[in-house]
Amino acid sequence: MKIYFVGMHNKEGMKPLDSRTVSGKIIDKCIGMLDLNWHYDSVKTNLCDVGYEPKLKSEIFWHANRWHGRIKPAPDSVAVLLGGWVSDNFMPNGMHIIKTYHPAWISIRGKSDWYVNSIKAQIDNIHIQQSINIYPALPNAC
Repeated sequence: MKIYFVGMHNKEGMKPLDSRTVSGKIIDKCIGMLDLNWHYDSVKTNLCDVGYEPKLKSEIFWHANRWHGRIKPAPDSVAVLLGGWVSDNFMPNGMHIIKTYHPAWISIRGKSDWYVNSIKAQIDNIHIQQSINIYPALPNAC
């Protein structure tokens, strides 16, 4: 199962959710925790692949549409949407969606451990549900 952590936009000269940023460090911690039980293929990405925050609704809509063409996620993938701005503008297209606080907001409040554990639990629940759907219970043999 592939997990996409989706932020807003790139910081100038950095990769999406770069490990040098507060948000990137928290997402790195999430990715590290996810791999403890199952191996997930995790990708750090941004809805808008630009070094500034788009303001015009038409530009945001263009980037939101372009994200799926750029990333090409499988339908059983999970998108972890970081913050209200991303949650409001992301188009799910059949993906599993987890809407959560922006990691920088969490960092300021000192709740990064709670945040990481919450995201991990939600992703694990989706994984378990997919496993149940793939391997349904056998009927009782009597």
